[in-house]
This record gives sequence, C-alpha cells and structure tokens, in this order.
Amino acid sequence: MTQRYLGGIITANPTEPSSNVSNASASGMWTLQEALSFYRAGDWPDPANSPRFVFFIGGANASQTNQNVIDRVSANSGGNATDWGDLTTAISYSVGAGNDIRAVNMGGYSNANDNQIEYFSTSTAGNAIDFGDLIEEHAYGGGFSNNVRAVIAGGADGDGNTNAEISFITIQTTGNGIDFGDLTAAKASSPAGLASTTRGVWAGGDSNTNVIEYITIASAGNGTDFGDLTAGRGFSTGVASSTRGVFAGGGSDSNIIDYITIASTGNATDFGDLTVGKQKMGAGGSATIGLFGGGADGSSRLNVIENITIATTGNGADWGDLSVARDRLTAHGDGTPAVQNESYFAPAAMGLFAGGGDGSGSFNRQTTIMYVNIATDGESGMFGDLTAAATSANIGTAASSTRGIIRQGGYSSGYTNVLEYITFASKSKATDFGDMTVSNSRGGTLSNSTRGIFAGGQSDKTTMGYVTIASVGDATDFGDLSVARYYNSGVAGTTRGINAGGHTGSAYSNVIDYVTIASTGNAQDFGDLTESPIKKGAVSSNTRAVFGGGSLGSDTNVMDYITIASTGNATDFGDTTTTGQHTSAAVSSSTLGLFHNRISSHNINIDKITIASTGNATDWGDLDNHYQKFQSSNSHGGIA
Repeated sequence: MTQRYLGGIITANPTEPSSNVSNASASGMWTLQEALSFYRAGDWPDPANSPRFVFFIGGANASQTNQNVIDRVSANSGGNATDWGDLTTAISYSVGAGNDIRAVNMGGYSNANDNQIEYFSTSTAGNAIDFGDLIEEHAYGGGFSNNVRAVIAGGADGDGNTNAEISFITIQTTGNGIDFGDLTAAKASSPAGLASTTRGVWAGGDSNTNVIEYITIASAGNGTDFGDLTAGRGFSTGVASSTRGVFAGGGSDSNIIDYITIASTGNATDFGDLTVGKQKMGAGGSATIGLFGGGADGSSRLNVIENITIATTGNGADWGDLSVARDRLTAHGDGTPAVQNESYFAPAAMGLFAGGGDGSGSFNRQTTIMYVNIATDGESGMFGDLTAAATSANIGTAASSTRGIIRQGGYSSGYTNVLEYITFASKSKATDFGDMTVSNSRGGTLSNSTRGIFAGGQSDKTTMGYVTIASVGDATDFGDLSVARYYNSGVAGTTRGINAGGHTGSAYSNVIDYVTIASTGNAQDFGDLTESPIKKGAVSSNTRAVFGGGSLGSDTNVMDYITIASTGNATDFGDTTTTGQHTSAAVSSSTLGLFHNRISSHNINIDKITIASTGNATDWGDLDNHYQKFQSSNSHGGIA
C-alpha cells in the first residue's frame, strides 16, 4: 500500500528505505510510522523536519574485536539503531563523512593501519563498496565533509608515525585521496572534526592537546590556529549546525561538551555534560540535533546513543541504543547542514570558475571548481574538482546547457593537451573528455551549444581545434587564427565565434577575428579592440560580446563591446569596479555577465554587467579566496 502526499511517498512497509523526499537533493521513501510521527508532533509537512539519519560505522566490541557493522538511527525522533549493511572490512578508528546521498568511510585500523576508502548509499540499505585509497595510512585520524569534499587528517601512518598530513576526496566520484596540506602539528589520538559548508575544524588530538585549528575546505593548504578547547583531550568527537560546532567527550573518559562559532575564531565555551564521561564515540546529526553513539566508559563498551540540541546549551540525554555496544566507531549524519546541497543548486544560469591559486607566493595551485548562480547576487558554492591542479588561464567557455568542457592546458609541471568535462546538474569531479590537437595553455575557448573551439596558446599560437560537446573524444583541426597569439579571449554567439586581444610573443595585440562555428577554416579579420590587452574576460548574449579587465603591461579596467553578427571596431562599454585588474575569468547568461578578476595576487570580488546595456560594472558579491583560471557556463550567449 502506498500513498503519495505533498511530493513524498508514504508506504506501509516498515523496512522500506527512508530519506528526505521533500528535499530535491535526495530521494527515497518515508515509512508510514515516520510520516505519522511528524504529523503527531506538529512538524508535518515542513521540509526542514523531514527524516534525517545518522549512520554509526565500524568500531570494536566488548571483546575488542573490530566490527564491520553499519547502523542507522533517526535524527528526528529517539529510538534504537537498526542494521543498514556491512563494511567491506571490519575496522575501527576510521573517519566517517559524506553528503546527503553518499557516506564514505576513510582510513582506520583493521589488522594494521589502513588507507582504504569505501562508500555506501544513505537512501538504500546495503553493503559498502570500494572507493579508492588514501595517499597514506590514517588510523586514529579525524575528519569532516561538506557536500563536495571529504577531508581526513592526523592519526598514525603505516610505520606508526604520528601524522600531520591532510588529504581529501571528491565524494560523488571514486578514486584515490589527494594531498591537501598539513596540520599545524602531528596528532595521533583522533582529533575531533566538524565543518560548515566552507570551513572545517579539528580539535584536540595527540597528547590531550587543547588546540583547535581550521582549514577552508575549498582551498588546499595548511591548518591555521583557531583557538583552544576548554580542556585538552584526545579521542573526542564533534557535531555541527550551519553555524555552531560542538565537541564532546574524549581524554580520560571526559564528560565535557564545549562549543565554538565555526565562522569566527576563538576559544571554546562550556556547553554542558554528557550523561557519563566517555571517549571514542561516533557522532553525527541534523541541522538541530547532535547524536553521540557508543564509546568507552573505563573498560566498558557502550551501546548508548545520547543527544543534544545544538543551538542551545545543556546536558546530553538518552536517545536510544546501537545494535552492538562498541567504541572506536565513527559516524556520518546525512542531515548535517554542511553536507546538504544549497537550496539554489543547480541554478538555471550557472557559471563555473575552476583552478587557479590562493594568492600565496607559490600560487598553491588548486583543483577546486566553484559555481555561481549568475541570476542572483552572492549565491555560490563548491561544485567539485578538476582532475589535476593548474593555474594557467584559458579564457572563455565551451559548454552546452548540460555539459561544460574545461581546457586544462597547464601549467602545473608543463603544458598539457587535456580536455575534461562536467555535467552541470551534478556536483562531482571532472571526467576525461579527450585531448586537444596540441599540448598548450593560455589560449581562448568558445562555443555554441554543439561545438567547442580552442584557439591559440603559448606553445602553439596559431592552431584552432574543435570538439563536439555532447560526445567525448580528441579535438580535430579547425584552422588558424588570423594573428598568432596567446592570452586571447574567446567568446561566441550561436553561429559565430570571436577571439580578441592577446600576446603575439613580441607585442600585445588589439586584433579581433572571427570564425563560423559550424564550419572549419581560418579566422577572418573582424576589427580592433579600443586597446591592446591580454587576459581580458569575455561574456556574450546571442548578439553582443563584452570584453573586460585584463592587462596592457599595466593593468586595465576598461570594458569593450562588439555586435557579434557584424564586423568593425569595438566600442567602450564602461569600467569594472576596481582599477588595476590583471587576469579576468568571466561567465555569462544570455543577459548578465560576471567578471572574476585577479588583482595583484588574488581577489574575491565578482563584477556584474547587463550585456544589452552599457555602463560601469556593479558588485555581484564574493566568490572565495582564489583567483580563478578556467570558466564555463550553462547559459552563455552561444546557446540558442
């Protein structure tokens, strides 16, 4: 018997998998018992109160035998945990993380310190599956996740050495861990981890330290001091709302609960007490409730799950029991705010900015892909990762409404010919598409809805190659630019592609040339820009292209525009908001253009223009602490 109600499904089968069907980022069914419990509590049908779960993973039982059990318990109403499936390996001291549809289990201790990663679905009961391997062993580590990346740090490596290494994975793909940076100090006793969507925090760890440190999840780099716990302790654990982080237990069977405000820095504040002093628990929760399960009280392994209300302060209270009493376990909560998709994902007008650096002297090259909602000021988030870190600019967009192609190009350890792609509807790591016709970097990229063209670049300043966006495979020769150059800016309407500006190798160029995208052949002269720039961002509607920012040797804030279907010289459009902009990455819908500019080492500001008008840019909002090098959009002017 099933009944459809308010977009969800109520079923009389109590064994049916359940998840948040009111939330567009999840799927599944509510049991009749669950639905009635929300109705009776007065919580129906608020999506914020839809079922959320915590998965308690692995651990060691009273005989100190490692377990492979995965338990699930509701984070909405008290009750006992039920069996969800099994890990591939019985393991303890691992790190649980994930997003709202997939849980991952990283590292731990089986017969030795382990580097394994495995995953399972949060919506369908079943056993875990191999994901890949961490770059080294992490037993007794600590970690967390947002809805894109899971991060692990500390613990002990395969030689038993205390570990300071931080590594990460992209949750919705499979593969091996990637180096992120290092903690401020090596920590071996399970530092407690928790996160918001943007910041991850570790507290305590080796030698009962009281140190709290943090990272920005989107930016690979080393940990930074945050403050201190109220008391130093290892083997603690943590839960978080979108704003507050709570650490509980640890040390020599501590009952301490303390909290921090994640977005700020400073020392922790007393929250309350656990029902009993204990350590080595698993913890997870929802936006409002934190659950702490299992652990050890002296020599006794516990099956108790207790809860707190994160937004208030107070003592823990009984919630239910685990299926097996155990300590050294981990957990993942699919309702933790950090692991949920943003309410505005996936935007109808989405822009992606990828790669680049963080502004440090060594550039600290990144794999990060960020997204913006072009239509709404300030709405952005993490999307995923490139297959490799790189910083060299390739200006322009090759994308249809469903797929974006990234011309990796380089320059990480040399020029490459790599093309990779993403699907706009799904956060993930980029996937191999094929190869460019030459290994190159710093050229222009453009497309209509069916074909992408890659033009010029530093190692081959003349060649143009093309791909069919909907397929995968290597690029094919298209023809040659009218003037050989690199740092040229690519942009397009539905039928015509434009390359503008660039560096010839001996001088800066103001040349604009064009091609007919559906054909092949050499580019034709279009006209000239008002100045001779390199690295200008480029955006377009179906009829008009605008070029902004960039450099003349000295930096410029000038924006020019052209009418794509005609020929002739560019006309002044206005100015970007900041004078002195060096490299501009840009995305657009068919009406709005956004410029994300590098000023000196980096800049977080994004400028906005209405393409059909003229005038100075206005502020759209901030992205992150990178300057970005690659860009793509699912709604640019080349898409009909």
